[in-house]
Formats: sequence, C-alpha cells, structure tokens
Amino acid sequence: MAVLAAVIGSIGCRDLATDGVSSAASSGPGAPPVGSAVPPRRAVTLTPGLVQVGPGIPGEVVTRIVRQSFPRVRVCWEKAPQPGDLELHVLFTIGPTGAVTTTRLAAAGVDAAFSGCVLAVIAGLTFPHDGGGPVPVDYPIVFHPAT
Repeated sequence: MAVLAAVIGSIGCRDLATDGVSSAASSGPGAPPVGSAVPPRRAVTLTPGLVQVGPGIPGEVVTRIVRQSFPRVRVCWEKAPQPGDLELHVLFTIGPTGAVTTTRLAAAGVDAAFSGCVLAVIAGLTFPHDGGGPVPVDYPIVFHPAT
C-alpha cells in the first residue's frame, strides 16, 4: 500500500488515494514527512433520495451510474466539507448521445467550490440513450457526515 501511495503522490494525485490508505504512511514525492500531522479525512455517507427521471432511460440505470460516481463526489466533500447533514438536488439533462448536457443544483447556502466539484463529476457521466429527446433528471444526494 505504501508503494501505491508513493506512486499516487508522485503523479500529483494524493487526494485520490484509496480509502483506508493513510497518507501519513506513504513516502515519496508529494508525501508529508513521516511522523507529520495529517488532517483526518472527514467521513461522510452518501445516499440517493427519491430519484426522478423523465422518459427515455430507466431510473435504475441512472441511479446505478450516478452511484458509481459517489467516490468522486465524496472527494468533493473531503476537499470542502459542509456542516451537518445536507441534501443536494442535482438537476441535469441527458442528451440524445447519453452525455450530460446541463447541470445545476437546487440547494441554498452550499459552498461554491463544493457545488462546482459535484456538478463537474455529474457533467462527466455518460448514460445509455436511444437517441430520443432529452431526459431530465432530479437526483437528490443526501450527505451524512460521521459524528
């Protein structure tokens, strides 16, 4: 694991280290000196709320693909944690090619860096689509920080 963390650190991606691998245990370029204080990662649980998907793509497919992106969304939280529980409604549209064509959040008072990160993750997703019209999606994500 230390070798993996060192390789990840050497390519500038320490923030993407696998859960459970302590940054303090790594050595190599970009890693903190052994024995230095490393701020703990803020654990958070993500759960989908009631997902609403327009006609054209089954809701289960949208849920599966968005849930696969949860590790990247969790990194957004770790970089800019929000106080307390939070429910974000991620509103996006899936275009005829399956690419996400529009994104926005329906949430008030959310940190701009955090919301921008979440929207970037969702904007990068691709869904199977039959080439029909655009498919609107309202995907609530509930964040529960560990206490």
